[in-house]
Amino acid sequence: GNSPTMMGPTGLIDISSAETLESGQVNFGVGVFSGNRDTLAGEIDTTLSSFKIIYGLQDKVEVGISNLQKEYDKYFDDNNSQLFHVKYNVDSKGPFQMALGYSYLNDDIITNNNILNFITQYSFRTGRFQNSMIMNVSTSTDFSESVNSFINIGIESKPMFIKYPLSYMLELEQNENKEFKILNVGLRLKKNPSFDLVYRKEIDSSNQMLGLGSNLRF
Repeated sequence: GNSPTMMGPTGLIDISSAETLESGQVNFGVGVFSGNRDTLAGEIDTTLSSFKIIYGLQDKVEVGISNLQKEYDKYFDDNNSQLFHVKYNVDSKGPFQMALGYSYLNDDIITNNNILNFITQYSFRTGRFQNSMIMNVSTSTDFSESVNSFINIGIESKPMFIKYPLSYMLELEQNENKEFKILNVGLRLKKNPSFDLVYRKEIDSSNQMLGLGSNLRF
């Protein structure tokens, strides 16, 4: 089974995968991410807490809801939002997979609440590692005039010579200037429950976060 991302849909750390939950499968996930961020008002400490429920509606289709709580030590008011998502696996033949996703972010601050995802995933083996490469084209829009698209790339690698179901995760994401300057790295223990340890760093800035996550599936 797959684990949820920071925001909710199944995937790696922040990037959705093309895989979906099996029909009837239920995932409960929690995560806490803490770090610091530079703002126009000054540097702040921030904490993101998330609780996620995902359900395999049928083969190749999953739906989910996430509750996201952002807390700041100063300057800003705490913020609570909800993310609703649906993901459909279009093609899962052989090592290549493709999926389409839609999410709605219920947030009073963000105007581009609709998020469309086109996901491609390719599984391959290199030496004693089993790998999955993911590319996600994510478009956020308000369905009127504002449209913003980003390309995000991730890879999950599982060493075959370790008896524990441990995998390494690496993601490279574009920032608001369309530069590949957001780096996420993590470890995932793929048992039930599963556990994630992740680190997020924005290159050329002091912005960084450390996170812990866990997922229980039925």
